[in-house]
Amino acid sequence: MNEFIEQNRQLLKFYRLAARIIGWVLICGGTVWFLIYLFCILAAMDVAGELVWPPALKNVIYSSSSFVFELLFPGLIAIIVAQLIAYIIASESKRPRLLQYGRFIFYAFAALVIGRAILHYCLWHGLVFEGQNTAGLLFIQPLIVPVAAKVLIIVALAQAFRRILNVIEESKTLV
Repeated sequence: MNEFIEQNRQLLKFYRLAARIIGWVLICGGTVWFLIYLFCILAAMDVAGELVWPPALKNVIYSSSSFVFELLFPGLIAIIVAQLIAYIIASESKRPRLLQYGRFIFYAFAALVIGRAILHYCLWHGLVFEGQNTAGLLFIQPLIVPVAAKVLIIVALAQAFRRILNVIEESKTLV
Protein backbone atom coordinates (compact mmCIF):
# COMPACT_ATOMS: atom_id res chain seq x y z
CA MET A 1 0.00 0.00 0.00
CA ASN A 2 2.83 2.39 0.84
CA GLU A 3 4.39 1.75 -2.56
CA PHE A 4 1.13 2.57 -4.31
CA ILE A 5 0.78 5.77 -2.28
CA GLU A 6 4.31 6.88 -3.11
CA GLN A 7 3.86 6.17 -6.83
CA ASN A 8 0.55 8.03 -7.01
CA ARG A 9 1.09 10.79 -4.42
CA GLN A 10 0.59 13.65 -6.90
CA LEU A 11 -2.56 12.10 -8.35
CA LEU A 12 -3.96 11.49 -4.86
CA LYS A 13 -3.22 15.11 -3.90
CA PHE A 14 -5.05 16.28 -7.03
CA TYR A 15 -8.06 14.08 -6.18
CA ARG A 16 -8.01 15.36 -2.60
CA LEU A 17 -7.99 18.97 -3.78
CA ALA A 18 -10.73 18.32 -6.36
CA ALA A 19 -12.96 16.53 -3.83
CA ARG A 20 -12.44 19.29 -1.26
CA ILE A 21 -13.26 22.05 -3.78
CA ILE A 22 -16.33 20.20 -5.08
CA GLY A 23 -17.56 19.50 -1.55
CA TRP A 24 -17.23 23.09 -0.37
CA VAL A 25 -18.73 24.48 -3.60
CA LEU A 26 -21.73 22.19 -3.16
CA ILE A 27 -22.22 23.14 0.48
CA CYS A 28 -21.52 26.88 0.25
CA GLY A 29 -23.07 27.38 -3.18
CA GLY A 30 -26.04 25.29 -2.13
CA THR A 31 -26.54 27.37 0.99
CA VAL A 32 -26.47 30.57 -1.06
CA TRP A 33 -28.89 29.07 -3.61
CA PHE A 34 -31.21 27.88 -0.85
CA LEU A 35 -31.32 31.26 0.86
CA ILE A 36 -31.78 33.20 -2.38
CA TYR A 37 -34.50 30.85 -3.58
CA LEU A 38 -36.28 30.92 -0.26
CA PHE A 39 -36.16 34.70 0.12
CA CYS A 40 -37.18 35.31 -3.49
CA ILE A 41 -40.17 33.00 -3.23
CA LEU A 42 -41.26 34.48 0.08
CA ALA A 43 -40.73 38.04 -1.20
CA ALA A 44 -42.69 37.36 -4.41
CA MET A 45 -45.55 35.84 -2.48
CA ASP A 46 -45.55 38.72 0.00
CA VAL A 47 -45.58 41.35 -2.78
CA ALA A 48 -48.41 39.55 -4.54
CA GLY A 49 -50.34 39.45 -1.28
CA GLU A 50 -50.49 35.67 -1.43
CA LEU A 51 -48.24 34.81 1.49
CA VAL A 52 -50.34 31.94 2.72
CA TRP A 53 -48.57 28.94 4.15
CA PRO A 54 -49.81 26.00 2.09
CA PRO A 55 -48.19 27.27 -1.16
CA ALA A 56 -45.25 28.78 0.70
CA LEU A 57 -44.78 25.54 2.60
CA LYS A 58 -44.59 23.59 -0.66
CA ASN A 59 -41.79 25.88 -1.86
CA VAL A 60 -39.97 25.63 1.46
CA ILE A 61 -40.22 21.83 1.42
CA TYR A 62 -39.04 21.67 -2.20
CA SER A 63 -36.05 23.95 -1.61
CA SER A 64 -35.11 22.26 1.67
CA SER A 65 -35.34 18.81 0.13
CA SER A 66 -33.28 19.86 -2.88
CA PHE A 67 -30.68 21.49 -0.67
CA VAL A 68 -30.29 18.49 1.63
CA PHE A 69 -30.37 15.69 -0.94
CA GLU A 70 -28.71 17.26 -3.98
CA LEU A 71 -26.25 19.66 -2.38
CA LEU A 72 -25.55 19.19 1.35
CA PHE A 73 -25.07 15.43 1.60
CA PRO A 74 -23.14 15.06 -1.69
CA GLY A 75 -20.93 17.94 -0.52
CA LEU A 76 -20.34 16.26 2.84
CA ILE A 77 -19.51 12.98 1.12
CA ALA A 78 -17.03 14.76 -1.17
CA ILE A 79 -15.34 16.35 1.86
CA ILE A 80 -15.23 12.96 3.60
CA VAL A 81 -13.55 11.48 0.49
CA ALA A 82 -11.03 14.36 0.52
CA GLN A 83 -10.26 13.71 4.18
CA LEU A 84 -9.94 10.00 3.52
CA ILE A 85 -7.38 10.66 0.79
CA ALA A 86 -5.53 13.09 3.07
CA TYR A 87 -5.55 10.45 5.83
CA ILE A 88 -4.15 7.85 3.43
CA ILE A 89 -1.39 10.19 2.26
CA ALA A 90 -0.43 11.49 5.72
CA SER A 91 2.08 9.71 7.85
CA GLU A 92 0.27 10.47 11.10
CA SER A 93 -2.22 7.92 12.36
CA LYS A 94 -4.79 10.29 13.90
CA ARG A 95 -8.09 10.37 12.04
CA PRO A 96 -9.68 13.71 11.23
CA ARG A 97 -12.90 14.34 13.13
CA LEU A 98 -15.16 14.07 10.08
CA LEU A 99 -13.71 10.64 9.27
CA GLN A 100 -14.46 9.44 12.79
CA TYR A 101 -18.15 10.16 12.28
CA GLY A 102 -18.30 9.60 8.51
CA ARG A 103 -20.30 6.40 8.67
CA PHE A 104 -22.95 8.10 10.82
CA ILE A 105 -23.32 10.72 8.09
CA PHE A 106 -23.96 7.89 5.64
CA TYR A 107 -26.52 6.33 7.99
CA ALA A 108 -28.26 9.68 8.50
CA PHE A 109 -28.39 10.12 4.74
CA ALA A 110 -29.98 6.67 4.34
CA ALA A 111 -32.56 7.44 7.03
CA LEU A 112 -33.40 10.76 5.38
CA VAL A 113 -33.80 9.03 2.00
CA ILE A 114 -36.32 6.66 3.59
CA GLY A 115 -38.10 9.53 5.33
CA ARG A 116 -38.26 11.52 2.10
CA ALA A 117 -39.76 8.54 0.26
CA ILE A 118 -42.40 8.03 2.94
CA LEU A 119 -43.26 11.72 2.95
CA HIS A 120 -43.35 11.80 -0.84
CA TYR A 121 -45.66 8.80 -1.02
CA CYS A 122 -47.96 10.09 1.73
CA LEU A 123 -48.23 13.50 0.11
CA TRP A 124 -48.67 12.04 -3.37
CA HIS A 125 -51.21 9.48 -2.24
CA GLY A 126 -53.06 11.94 -0.04
CA LEU A 127 -53.22 14.81 -2.53
CA VAL A 128 -53.60 13.06 -5.87
CA PHE A 129 -55.41 9.85 -5.06
CA GLU A 130 -57.58 10.93 -2.19
CA GLY A 131 -60.16 8.22 -1.60
CA GLN A 132 -58.86 5.89 -4.33
CA ASN A 133 -56.97 3.16 -2.50
CA THR A 134 -56.08 0.91 -5.44
CA ALA A 135 -54.70 3.58 -7.78
CA GLY A 136 -52.05 4.56 -5.25
CA LEU A 137 -50.60 1.05 -5.34
CA LEU A 138 -49.38 1.65 -8.89
CA PHE A 139 -46.99 4.30 -7.60
CA ILE A 140 -45.45 2.24 -4.80
CA GLN A 141 -43.15 0.08 -6.94
CA PRO A 142 -41.42 2.92 -8.83
CA LEU A 143 -40.89 4.64 -5.51
CA ILE A 144 -39.83 1.73 -3.30
CA VAL A 145 -37.39 -0.09 -5.58
CA PRO A 146 -35.08 2.91 -6.28
CA VAL A 147 -35.28 4.00 -2.65
CA ALA A 148 -34.37 0.51 -1.47
CA ALA A 149 -31.44 0.46 -3.89
CA LYS A 150 -30.23 3.88 -2.71
CA VAL A 151 -30.50 2.90 0.94
CA LEU A 152 -28.67 -0.41 0.39
CA ILE A 153 -25.88 1.37 -1.50
CA ILE A 154 -25.51 4.07 1.16
CA VAL A 155 -25.48 1.55 4.03
CA ALA A 156 -22.97 -0.64 2.13
CA LEU A 157 -20.75 2.42 1.64
CA ALA A 158 -20.95 3.14 5.38
CA GLN A 159 -19.94 -0.42 6.20
CA ALA A 160 -17.11 -0.39 3.65
CA PHE A 161 -15.99 3.01 4.92
CA ARG A 162 -15.77 1.70 8.48
CA ARG A 163 -13.78 -1.36 7.42
CA ILE A 164 -11.45 0.58 5.13
CA LEU A 165 -10.63 3.00 7.93
CA ASN A 166 -9.79 0.12 10.26
CA VAL A 167 -7.48 -1.43 7.65
CA ILE A 168 -5.74 1.90 6.98
CA GLU A 169 -5.32 2.56 10.69
CA GLU A 170 -3.88 -0.92 11.25
CA SER A 171 -1.44 -0.54 8.35
CA LYS A 172 -0.29 2.82 9.74
CA THR A 173 0.41 1.34 13.16
CA LEU A 174 2.42 -1.51 11.62
CA VAL A 175 4.69 0.90 9.72
